[in-house]
Amino acid sequence: RTEEKMNVAGSKGSSMLAVPLKTTQKVDLIDPLKKFIVKGFSRDAGEQHQDTLQQIHQLREDVRTQVSKTETTRDTYLRYYGLVDTLEHRFPINEDNVRIQFTWTDSFKGNKQSQYNLQYEKACIMYNIGALTSQVGEMQNRDSLDGLKRSCQFFQLAAGAFSALSDFLQPRPLQAATPDLTTEFLSFLTALMLAQAQECFCEKALRDGMSASVISMVAMQTAEFYTTVHSLMLSSNIKNVLDRAWPRDVRMKRSYFTALANYQVSLALHAKDAYGEELGRLYLAVAALGEDEVKNELRKASADFQQWMNKLTETVTAATRTAERENNSIYLVSVPRPTDLTKLPAKAMVKPVPLPEPSTLRDKDPFTSLIPFEVLQSVSVYNERKAALLRAELKAIHEQNDIAKGSLSSMGLPGSIELQNNAVGVPRALQQKMDEISSDDGIQGMRGLLQNLEGLGQEDEDILNEGIKQLDDEEQEDNAMRRQYAERWTRPHSHALTASLRQEASRYKTNIEHARKSDSHVRVKFEEQEAYIEILSGPMEEVAKLLPPDSEPSDEAKEAIAALRESLGYLDSCISERSKLESQIKNLVEDDDISAILLTAPHPHETIYREQMRKYEDIQQKIQSNLQQQNSIMEMISNENCKLAAAKRKGDNSRKREEIIDRLNRAYTVWSELKGNFREGIIFYSQFKDILASFRTRCRDFSYARRAEKSDLLRPLQGGAGGGQAGMPGNFNVVVQPQQQQHHQYHQQQQQHQQQQQQYMQQHPLQQQQQHHQYTQQQPHIGMQQGGWQQTVGRPVYNQAPPPQSQPLPSLQYNYGTGQQGH
Repeated sequence: RTEEKMNVAGSKGSSMLAVPLKTTQKVDLIDPLKKFIVKGFSRDAGEQHQDTLQQIHQLREDVRTQVSKTETTRDTYLRYYGLVDTLEHRFPINEDNVRIQFTWTDSFKGNKQSQYNLQYEKACIMYNIGALTSQVGEMQNRDSLDGLKRSCQFFQLAAGAFSALSDFLQPRPLQAATPDLTTEFLSFLTALMLAQAQECFCEKALRDGMSASVISMVAMQTAEFYTTVHSLMLSSNIKNVLDRAWPRDVRMKRSYFTALANYQVSLALHAKDAYGEELGRLYLAVAALGEDEVKNELRKASADFQQWMNKLTETVTAATRTAERENNSIYLVSVPRPTDLTKLPAKAMVKPVPLPEPSTLRDKDPFTSLIPFEVLQSVSVYNERKAALLRAELKAIHEQNDIAKGSLSSMGLPGSIELQNNAVGVPRALQQKMDEISSDDGIQGMRGLLQNLEGLGQEDEDILNEGIKQLDDEEQEDNAMRRQYAERWTRPHSHALTASLRQEASRYKTNIEHARKSDSHVRVKFEEQEAYIEILSGPMEEVAKLLPPDSEPSDEAKEAIAALRESLGYLDSCISERSKLESQIKNLVEDDDISAILLTAPHPHETIYREQMRKYEDIQQKIQSNLQQQNSIMEMISNENCKLAAAKRKGDNSRKREEIIDRLNRAYTVWSELKGNFREGIIFYSQFKDILASFRTRCRDFSYARRAEKSDLLRPLQGGAGGGQAGMPGNFNVVVQPQQQQHHQYHQQQQQHQQQQQQYMQQHPLQQQQQHHQYTQQQPHIGMQQGGWQQTVGRPVYNQAPPPQSQPLPSLQYNYGTGQQGH
């Protein structure tokens, strides 16, 4: 009997059935879709989506022309299906609006059907996904174990595709749909794919040498799957569509696996010495394989299929003869009638594997910006309702957090428990705080941070004052010239040109004043706790000397402490769970986008709002339950704390010890706050320094250019033709834009200025390059006008204010708890 079993396991499996693909004609997607975008939104929107439309069009062409039966082709179908899903939410493709006609053929008969319907396109694509997946499964080499597994997997995926398509079409009956798109036909294809997947698993069970009882259950389920397929085939709507070979193969496979299941059970019965029932099962197997219809159809099957069937027939026939001979000569037991034998158990090992969601089949929705205004309004209404719900829930959560924190603080918890458990020496919690301070350089580190902070603040203030001084000095010089030359000093007043710089300076000065006020506040705060922070930075032994020993707690106090610890543990778990719920509801609100739903829903949207808001009811209930749980826990903690207070025996040492520990704990809290304040202030001053340095540079450039301009103006007034002002390089001479009557004088001087520039560059090449680089970084290009800075032949002229500062202030809050707006 073992040889017979191995003979069946070694037989080659039967051929599988693959669903043919539907075919389609070429369709122009670009032109009608772009026209709709231009008409409904704007021409710019049409141009922006031109490439996307081209990609979708090309992807459909790839789907239409693909001939290879591979997973890559299947992935192309999946990508296109995902993009078609986005089109459905954005474009009204029908005979009255966006007219795009989709033509597809029936997969078995080749009859054409055309519709102006995007759902028809989606259905055909999904059908081909299932068909192509069945073809990939049929092509796998089932002689190898890996090929057998992959074949089983692909048939389950195909079943999932056809099942999903059936669900998709039920609420959307297509007019004049081809026969292969009816729910009846799709149910048949789903059942066929499952039967073939179960057959693969049965082959694997035989190869793996599983027990006869297991193989029997798997084979029996395979037979039942094929029985279902055969019954569906009897419908005229299906039978008239299929190739004649399909019903023939299904009938023979039903008989094959019925016989295999009974044969495998006979092996298990033989091992149990149930010889009569064994022979009865073998008779059933012979009957299943010996039906006249099966014999007649087997002659029309392929040679491989005939060999597969004949192999089992030979094995079952030989086993039956052996069992009859042994029973007639040895066991002499009665053989039950076929009707007396119970139905064999069956075990399904496969199921339809669903398609991925459309949102996962594409990288990103390329049409997110194409949302009509009325839909945007509806989205805004819904978003406000979400936000109001979130605000209410967060308010309740934060209020309960504050209540728990305040109640524990008023009861002195958990500090009072630590004191009772640490009657001598430094409490463990305080030791951890000391270790944290020491690891962060202790009191010296804090003093260094304060010194660094104040130093940076002074540097920023000095930079600002230096820039302001440049403006003040230049204005004083200009006023002096104006008093000396009166109406002959014709250039604009300094204060008119520096208005924007003065406004910047005033704003920066206010920022620094607020920051320095914060610096003073934190210094006072630090000095108040400096002595205690220094103690916490010192050796543990010194702190231990400061703490007098406490008396040993009573038995009642110990019981109260144990109860409090347990209740505090419950409170920690409750708060931790609430924190998770807070994150969950935030993420739920953030990810909740119903714009796609609203795009396809009729107005008004109030019903949709109510339906969509129901998704928050579950987490709201969890939050409310958590808040109620905390109230109960806090009541328990309050009662237990009262018991602890009544059980304490406090003397002078206890009170003094608690007072010192409380002072040190407060010092640690202040140290933590100051550390953050100092570092935030240092970051602010460091970033602000770059802004102030840029301001100072522009003030210097303005002052420098005005002085050079002054030198040019002084020459005709003083009757001289010398170079620039003492100490100023001649190549940077700057002139006022001349009046009409003076215009010819300046043109005569231009050549002289250029010669002076060249001479200075030869004498001071390095200095000139550095100054010129710094200067030109602040100026517009020659021949341009920007922010009131005009230039002529490379010589800037200040006849309006210089451009304002465009660099934003650092976005920091640097208040140190003063209650004032920081930088």
